[in-house]
Amino acid sequence: FSGEEFLEFATALNVSAGGALLATKRYLEPNTLITLEVPIALVHKAHLPHSVSLLNATVLRCTPDGQYFLLGLQFVTSLIAASAANP
Repeated sequence: FSGEEFLEFATALNVSAGGALLATKRYLEPNTLITLEVPIALVHKAHLPHSVSLLNATVLRCTPDGQYFLLGLQFVTSLIAASAANP
């Protein structure tokens, strides 16, 4: 799948500041760079140009689990700024 662009719906099983665990139907090689499109729940969506957040992540592992694959991801940039994590 080198350089292939595709859309895959996944279920987030766990999300932290540094990464996520997703269940998906597609196998992805470790070290693959992916972009996640995460819907944002907003009260007044009409006032904002985008209602999704884009997160870049690297696949750390892809483990088969029945008919799904569990993807362990590390975000390229932490969701919490380093200065906020160490006051």
